[in-house]
Amino acid sequence: MKKVFLLIAVTLMIFISAEAAKKIEGYIHYNNNRKEKVTFLIPFISLNSEPAYVDLQQQIKYLVGKEKVILKADDVMEISFSINGQEIRMISVYDNFQTMLTASSMIFLKLEVDGPVRLYSYYSTTSSQGMVSANGNVSVGRIYTTAHLVVQRDNGKLVRPLPLSFREDMMEFFADCTELVDKIDKKILILSDLKIIVAEYNTKCL
Repeated sequence: MKKVFLLIAVTLMIFISAEAAKKIEGYIHYNNNRKEKVTFLIPFISLNSEPAYVDLQQQIKYLVGKEKVILKADDVMEISFSINGQEIRMISVYDNFQTMLTASSMIFLKLEVDGPVRLYSYYSTTSSQGMVSANGNVSVGRIYTTAHLVVQRDNGKLVRPLPLSFREDMMEFFADCTELVDKIDKKILILSDLKIIVAEYNTKCL
């Protein structure tokens, strides 16, 4: 019984292992094109210098005086801040991948490439449960965060290119640019080149 309680305690520690949020100045971009400078409270993953983007997709906190205010993607167009000299932009988009019924289907997605076709990182988590073996050994449950690249044309639906259907799907998605389609068809550009593909489309195909 003691080992079961230990397992539960350790598993809970894994789930709450995010570091305290760091105060980082940034901007809120409202739907009326107004921009406001604020101090965000950005959560970071323990032992990691990267923000907890999977949490930021749902909401972000900022300070008004000493009061913490929760900001959701329904309320604004975009939030932006810088980390180690790199500008981070998170855009409010409709999450057409969402399967659970929630109050809102809008989320913040980290922008990777801007233009008529946008490329985002879409973060999701999976977890493994802790276990107690027959001989009493405890294995700790873990949470894994994965980033998938998704594309969006003119504020339309998000499209996630999949490895098995990447060539066909992206030839169809970029069908109005024959030069780019030819490179995808001949596998000159592949899934790992998605940032290059989107950047090339936005600069050479319009």
